[in-house]
Amino acid sequence: MNFKELQKALQQKLDLANEQFAKVVNYINTNISMFSSMNLKLHHAAALDLEKFPLCKKYQEKSNTFSLFHDFCEINYNLFVEDLKENHNINFQEMQNHIGRTSSFYLYDFYATYNQKLQLNEMIYNFYNRYIDCYDFEDLTINDNLQLEIESHIYDKENDYNYSKNDMEEISTHLDYFIEDFYNDFINHCKDIEIVYNLIKDFKENQIKYFEEYLENFEEELEEEIPINTITIINLSSNKEYNFTIIDSLHNMDLNRNIYQALNTTKEKYKNVLPKDFKEGAFIEDVLYIFYEHKITIKHTPKNYKFGI
Repeated sequence: MNFKELQKALQQKLDLANEQFAKVVNYINTNISMFSSMNLKLHHAAALDLEKFPLCKKYQEKSNTFSLFHDFCEINYNLFVEDLKENHNINFQEMQNHIGRTSSFYLYDFYATYNQKLQLNEMIYNFYNRYIDCYDFEDLTINDNLQLEIESHIYDKENDYNYSKNDMEEISTHLDYFIEDFYNDFINHCKDIEIVYNLIKDFKENQIKYFEEYLENFEEELEEEIPINTITIINLSSNKEYNFTIIDSLHNMDLNRNIYQALNTTKEKYKNVLPKDFKEGAFIEDVLYIFYEHKITIKHTPKNYKFGI
């Protein structure tokens, strides 16, 4: 039989194969973001103002090496990778296919692009070659309308090539695969891609919310870890005591050493006034400044600081 006769004999199967093939094309188009390149950057979270989290803001300003945002990213990235491995049996690093040396990547290895645009026909060819049959589509091809066609060669048409019964059976078997299995094979292969993509999508869309939750927890930890220290200010002429508390917001500060060095250097006489700008619950940095300005000396014990004015 010639090519036209072959095509007529297999047209019904070809139509059924194209119904399933169209479902794959539709799945890709519907989830085109999932098949596009992506990265893990969190631009909105990185630009978040820390005004709502005063302890975090103060902690960040005092640190030269520690970054709250980078810590947030590292913690959640590790949790993300661990969750994929333990709960989904997915190795994220192996799944990533980076674009050169950039931070962008694809979640699959059968992508195909031209001028940075995805080429669906080449993607499907690549998928088929990698995971179904390394001998390409054999006697089938994908046309410009993203439909399957029986492959025909100019030589066959011009010379009225005679297709044997075996030729037809081979093409028929090939079409059977597209009718019965291709869509399911493709969807099943994309399940892991979909899981990872949805997790990344959710985190990117809710990055401000998740970062603020992290900051809230960090703020609470700072509050819990802040040592409350008592300061007793003694008016030496009246022997009257004024009790206050101060807060050390920086864990790495040696409170005794800093107060002693900052306040015990002055030789001036005590002033018989209580600093008006000294408030209970002040941060240690503020206390140091206030007492230094008022030139107040100090005698200190481990947990109680007595100042004579």
